[in-house]
Amino acid sequence: FRDDDGRMERVLASGDVDAGGVLAGERNARVKSGTLEVTWDSEGEVDFLLLDRDAVLQLDDQGLAARMVRVSNRDRTDGRWDFLAAGGVYLEGLTDGSKVSLQASRIEGVLEPDGKLGEADISGSIRFTGPDSMAEADRGTVRPLEDEYAITLLSSPVLRARVSSERHRVTGQTISLRSGSQYIRAEGRVEATLLPEPGSTPGEPGGGQGMFRTGEAVHFVSRLMVGSPDGGTIRFDDDVRGWQGERTLSADSVVLDKTTGDLTAEGKVGTRLPGTRAESLTDADFIHITGRRLVYSREQGQAVYTGDVHVRQAEGWLETDRLEAELQKDDSELELLRAVGNVVLEYRVRSEAGLPDRVQGDSDRAEYH
Repeated sequence: FRDDDGRMERVLASGDVDAGGVLAGERNARVKSGTLEVTWDSEGEVDFLLLDRDAVLQLDDQGLAARMVRVSNRDRTDGRWDFLAAGGVYLEGLTDGSKVSLQASRIEGVLEPDGKLGEADISGSIRFTGPDSMAEADRGTVRPLEDEYAITLLSSPVLRARVSSERHRVTGQTISLRSGSQYIRAEGRVEATLLPEPGSTPGEPGGGQGMFRTGEAVHFVSRLMVGSPDGGTIRFDDDVRGWQGERTLSADSVVLDKTTGDLTAEGKVGTRLPGTRAESLTDADFIHITGRRLVYSREQGQAVYTGDVHVRQAEGWLETDRLEAELQKDDSELELLRAVGNVVLEYRVRSEAGLPDRVQGDSDRAEYH
């Protein structure tokens, strides 16, 4: 269709349409579909594109396939384009030379004048796959933030938002990510598994598992989790529980430095650590320690509890202002407990006759091997 001056106004095509250059400018474009509709504005610029029935849109190294694709800037004056892809949407492209893909039922958003994504709302069983990560959600959003994108994944009653990578696996009601970084923020019934460093083995010195054994996964649940952009720090807040086998940690907040292996826990801190080495342990073999704050240094192999510290084990109990627990650096097994300040204790020891004898006392300092 042409206007009175012979300028192109509209094109309609059907039946295995295959066209190139429809959206061409500085970027190479190619389209395929069952039907095609294109319109031009009064200046001779394309202002509307509709691909229906098995639509494929290729723009340089980016590809989009869906039942229907619509792109339009008729109602815009900023050079941007409104777009909608619906029905079995599959988007594929390259990011920093690596292949990424997105599957969903519907994507609606805005394209910048150069064809790059401006913002988008995504719905219908989202699945994102990257070179080292995977994400799933019921729906999500993408918003530009300077030189990166803010990605939000949202859950539904039947599909929880989740993210998996070589470093961790996380699920939550809402998960926020930043493109080009390792930032992650998960909220609402957060479940996280921190995976061991690739190639590490159980009991290996070093690593970033805090008071837990290296070479083994550590599990956490909380209401909030935040990972730093460089991936070096992970923070859990609000009703935090962590465990690795029978070794446990609970607190109001836990901060784990993945680079150094240091750990800080605050507010209603509680730990359950094995007090002996054995293939099979019972509750009597564990030492339970509570306090208001815990600071663990992997380099020093020491965990320091402060604030109303209470120690409970099969042989008795101990209370103190400060407790220093010396742990072996290779497997975080307890070697020594050192209590400092207002120490009160009660323990059962064997008498010379071999019978259990109760010992009570108080002092400024006590050690237990």
